[in-house]
Amino acid sequence: MPPSHSTPLHDVVIIGAGASGLCAARHLLTTDPSLSILLLEALPHVGGRVHTATLSSPSLQSDIRVDLGAEFIHGSTTLINELVRENGWPTVEVFTAAQGDGGPDDAPTSDLSMYGVYFLNESKTLLRYDSDDADFVKMNEAFWSLSTLDPADIPSSLSIADHFQQSKISTRMTGMSNAGYSNTSGCSSLHELSLKRTVEYERHWKDHDGCCNDDGGDCRLSPPLAMSDVIDHVAADVDVRKNCRTNTKVLKVDYAEDTINIETSSDPGRLVQTKKVVVTVPVRIMIDGDIEFNPPLPAEKIEALSLYGMEDALKLFLVFRTRVWPEKVQNCIIADAPIPEMWFRSTPATSDAPSVHICCCFATAKFADSLKALKEPDATTAALKLLADMFDRTIDLNRQELLHSHMVCWSDVESVRGGYSFPRVGITRESVETIAAPLASKVFFAGEATHAGAAMTVHAAMETGIRAAEEVLKTLQPTQN
Repeated sequence: MPPSHSTPLHDVVIIGAGASGLCAARHLLTTDPSLSILLLEALPHVGGRVHTATLSSPSLQSDIRVDLGAEFIHGSTTLINELVRENGWPTVEVFTAAQGDGGPDDAPTSDLSMYGVYFLNESKTLLRYDSDDADFVKMNEAFWSLSTLDPADIPSSLSIADHFQQSKISTRMTGMSNAGYSNTSGCSSLHELSLKRTVEYERHWKDHDGCCNDDGGDCRLSPPLAMSDVIDHVAADVDVRKNCRTNTKVLKVDYAEDTINIETSSDPGRLVQTKKVVVTVPVRIMIDGDIEFNPPLPAEKIEALSLYGMEDALKLFLVFRTRVWPEKVQNCIIADAPIPEMWFRSTPATSDAPSVHICCCFATAKFADSLKALKEPDATTAALKLLADMFDRTIDLNRQELLHSHMVCWSDVESVRGGYSFPRVGITRESVETIAAPLASKVFFAGEATHAGAAMTVHAAMETGIRAAEEVLKTLQPTQN
């Protein structure tokens, strides 16, 4: 169908209003407020995989805000850290327990002396972060050594499992490594995870983001603040009420002519027209081919996309009347169990409501698939049993203290279909650069999976949005002047 003559011609259309798309729009408008920008978002809200929900229930005396997606602020020198400092937002230090995040830390948090524990479910053995268990220590050292390797010396055919085998890690720690590294990385097995690309990630996080060093670690915003407040701050500079259409799925991008024509689900009889387009959708949407491109995507870009994986990510929130774990324990990595990670926090008491205690069970890939198959009631029972086994309680006692539960699966969100990308065996930095490469100086790509340094994080998504905006501006300048 030919486009309507009344359709306005935008300077830039951005597909996706998550962290990447919003940062791209913000950078474009900050640089040139005269630009006509339009964001098209398939979800009913902006923010993408950064989304905060409010838990309400007759059993809860007050509403509780929880992050359904991204929750932690990683590092100390990222764009998110800058926004936190600029706005004076209070944060709480988080003990880094998961080996996939660089854990375990070598000391409790400096503010509240919180620490992490590790549970071997088959033997019912609970280890502290500083345990001298020889197998545990050797496993952690093998993970810590990743950032010291030179990626140039590593063939792209090797996996993290190969590194483990070379390090002669005890099979007793196989389940712990899957829970602490595979799960955090968003994949089912260390055999899937590229050693070469993971080493590049580890070095980037340490050298550029302020992670895993004396000056940086993980933190979260202090309640009632949540990660969506960061997104809302960026969105306010974009004026999303004016410049964004939600519930709008993009079906086709036709960039064969000078004017780009975009077909959407919300108004199939009318094309959106633009000079430039920035694509920021999750990598799973690109892999599945949800958006038709004309001309088609180059074969090398499609091949590079296939070297990424993106599987489910699930969170199960349990809200308790009293704390059912030790006061100073902030998180737990669990081997050979249906739930690989648990994160603990408490809300501050107010004049209207007492403090409540929240356990967030986090699972990706095969762990998430298994919990989803159990459904929320049985998944909750599994969590209550693990808490009982770890901390010398009973399921019945834990259930008596349970006020509310809520489970979310990101694979159920049609326009997302998973948690975040992970680098499969065979991927290289050049593969990522191929994915991020613009087409015909008209179609640009952003999103966490297009980050040349390291993917997976919100700040990576934000940085790629700015990078794509800069690429757009360079091509717009001759016609704008």
